[in-house]
Amino acid sequence: MADKFYDGMPNVNEKLNEMDRAFAAGPYNALPLTGGNLSGPIVSFSSLAFVTPGAPAPGDAPTMLRGAAHQGGTSPSLVAALGVGGTNGLSYQGQFRWYTSSGRPTSNGTYTCVSYDLRLRAIDVKSNLESADLMVISGAGDLAVRGTLSSSARIVSSAIQVGPISAMESESIIGGGDQSQGKINLRIPNCTTFYVSSGAMGSASACSASINASTITGRSINVSGTINAGGADYAEYMFKAPDCTVIVPGQLIGIGANGKLTDRWAEAISFVVKSTDPCMVGGDKWSQRLGPRPPSVTRTPGSVESQLVSEAQPAVEAVYDGLTLITPAIPAKAAVYREVPLAGDTDEEWAARQAPGLAFDAALEALRQMVDRIAFAGQVPCNIQGAVPGQFIVPVQHGDGIAGTAINEEDLTLQQYMRAIGKVIAIEDDGRARVIVKVA
Repeated sequence: MADKFYDGMPNVNEKLNEMDRAFAAGPYNALPLTGGNLSGPIVSFSSLAFVTPGAPAPGDAPTMLRGAAHQGGTSPSLVAALGVGGTNGLSYQGQFRWYTSSGRPTSNGTYTCVSYDLRLRAIDVKSNLESADLMVISGAGDLAVRGTLSSSARIVSSAIQVGPISAMESESIIGGGDQSQGKINLRIPNCTTFYVSSGAMGSASACSASINASTITGRSINVSGTINAGGADYAEYMFKAPDCTVIVPGQLIGIGANGKLTDRWAEAISFVVKSTDPCMVGGDKWSQRLGPRPPSVTRTPGSVESQLVSEAQPAVEAVYDGLTLITPAIPAKAAVYREVPLAGDTDEEWAARQAPGLAFDAALEALRQMVDRIAFAGQVPCNIQGAVPGQFIVPVQHGDGIAGTAINEEDLTLQQYMRAIGKVIAIEDDGRARVIVKVA
């Protein structure tokens, strides 16, 4: 291919002006002749512009993609904008804008992409009003969405955490889940916190789901329809007396004058039965005395980091004065890096970091042994053999402890009826009586 310009070319200025006019006409006017970064609008009149549903096509509504050099720093810089076409009287013209900001150095002086972020905002062209951040994606993989996040597809993840970004209202965050407990946290500011976990969370040692109360109304769940549960009774947590032994499902147990469960006949003022399969459990505040669980930790593995030793240097051409060499040529130099090993946690350091969480879990389990779930309504199997439907299960003294017996309705005394824990409605496959719970 022949050169565009050559020595002694008579019309060189004409050709240069011709190229300048063509370049100014675009659509490549964003690219400087000297090279560099994309800056300035690239406009195409296409059907990519957004149209209000049911409205006529906007015609020449432009879609704009703008690129800009990002100079770094933690303040957001505009890097791209997507135009939204408007229709007079029906819709407004504007843009969706993407901003980026760079990361900060870590405590050891190295830089990390974890603190980068990419932000999406909307702006109305007529009023020049720009929204707050509609979406934020961080270099750590966190996603923040302002307003409602909805999807008809499944979200599959081993660890998803949803929560608020500081100093930003009505937002949720996805990412940064707790790998050790396999939980999902959904936080809506001033409203609720929803947990899904396979490990310790809240007051349960193996929690499936936990929803905190609203900080404004005190409510956790409002349901306009029915709530279907697999369990068969309503139960409540109750503390056991210090000398109370292990209580098994379906066992008759007493309540002492101090409001705690007792297996001593002489100490009981009322009688109940332990829940077997509850659909709801109240009084789940027994672990509040322990406070919140310490944050879960992950072990820091050893790694290798590339650190810059010397920056790349461009080649420098030789300079001649006629045939005399003034400055010799300097060849280009590539950037030089060195691999620096970064130590991970030692066994001792890892044990120390785990210690607070493990201590909390041990204290939680010890406290859990001091409470039990007692049935207060519904159908409950009772560990009484030989009963028939229609009879009442009445607690009786068995040595120093508590047992039960089945008594026909016509044979009941008033005292026995008042003490009865329920009426037999069926016999389980294993011969135990199933009762409708009656609480004195």
